[in-house]
Amino acid sequence: MKNRFCALGSVYAGENPFFFEQAMRSVIDQTTPVPIILVIDGMLTDDLERVVSEFSNTISHIIRIPENAGLANALAEGLDYALPHFDYAIRFDTDDINLPERFEKLIDLINAGSFDLIGSAMEERSGNYLEKIVGLRSVPTDLREIRNKIIYKNPFNHPSVAFRIGAVLNCGGYENYPYFEDWYLWAKLVSSDANVCNLDQPLVWFRMDKNTLSRRRGIKYLWFEFLFFRGLMKMNLERKTLIPFFFLLRALTRLMPSALFAFVYKLARRVG
Repeated sequence: MKNRFCALGSVYAGENPFFFEQAMRSVIDQTTPVPIILVIDGMLTDDLERVVSEFSNTISHIIRIPENAGLANALAEGLDYALPHFDYAIRFDTDDINLPERFEKLIDLINAGSFDLIGSAMEERSGNYLEKIVGLRSVPTDLREIRNKIIYKNPFNHPSVAFRIGAVLNCGGYENYPYFEDWYLWAKLVSSDANVCNLDQPLVWFRMDKNTLSRRRGIKYLWFEFLFFRGLMKMNLERKTLIPFFFLLRALTRLMPSALFAFVYKLARRVG
């Protein structure tokens, strides 16, 4: 049976309307287009509503949540709707740009290999039109490497993934782990022996701004990180006795001055 695919994204009032419009155009202008499910997480600004209206004829289904409840809840709502109609969801973020062949490449690989989860590398870019390359988010492509890294580093770029909806829901779906919803989900899939992989080719332009790194510092972020790693300890993951050690290493960086944190972040990207 041929797999059925959809694209799934969520927008909330804090998004930039211009970036949102760019993202939607990149989802629509794919070499292999698929039906689009958009979850509106709470009330939007008038400018964001105008963008939604602009694309309303090309969005297959819009789900409106009355009050903003966060990304995990919004995507869970989208998957509940998608399950009877589609086999796979291709995630997209509403401020990043998807390269035109992204969906085609993911669909071809899934149809050939029956993967439960597949992602890709991303280019980190800045500027209104993402014209400036500032970095590369590489990913492990070997299954063994993914299993080894998942206890200390997120091996998948969330805006780049596609996944089998049934596999995600069977392991509990997105849960409320702020900042770590996606990593926690991937860990559940890996611990259940799901068939996962990555492409080393960048298929998404990820939007970096001056606030991207600042959101990953501070006591609040560190607390959510602790809860996340505590959750990892309960899973059937390889080398999980090392999880406390890796948490402590990461925790040290959360309280660094911003300039030093940015340096360590870039260094970690190079080391992998």
